Amino acid sequence: MALVVASGAASAATITKNGTTANTNTASFAIGDDLTFTDALSPNDGISLYSFTFTATQRAVVSFIALAATGVSSGADIKNIRFGYNSPPSQSFSTPIVLPGGSAFATGSLMSFTINKGSSFSVYFSEVQQLLKTVGVTGSFTVAAVPIPATLPIFASALGLLGLARRRRSSQV
Repeated sequence: MALVVASGAASAATITKNGTTANTNTASFAIGDDLTFTDALSPNDGISLYSFTFTATQRAVVSFIALAATGVSSGADIKNIRFGYNSPPSQSFSTPIVLPGGSAFATGSLMSFTINKGSSFSVYFSEVQQLLKTVGVTGSFTVAAVPIPATLPIFASALGLLGLARRRRSSQV
């Protein structure tokens, strides 16, 4: 099976950033942004690897990425989808929950991480076997500031107190 990366023209990829939706599979982000990405993985579309690429405009923490998959083949197609930060992706969705009528959904997640300004990361979805029916995939995450280590303010305060004590001692001599 040939691997082909999805492009905006070849799939229904969308990214919603802070409430604004664009038909694309790439986006930049900054601290405070909320992003959601969706695509429809379709049988016989000639695409077996779908990707979304995000670029940081400042150093930030990308939160835990929540993922969901929905399908209509009693979960069989969802079991054939893999996701991850690397290509080819290797993580599977949870066991699909099948609803009356054959619709199904499953969840997955990717761990949070810190990313530097100008760096990019991608989330990939791939088909392990040819799909019989379309599977919708959705992911979402928020972007936060990189936290200052708790010891840094204490260290800065201690240095300030040492400097003040030294200054007092030198003025008393």
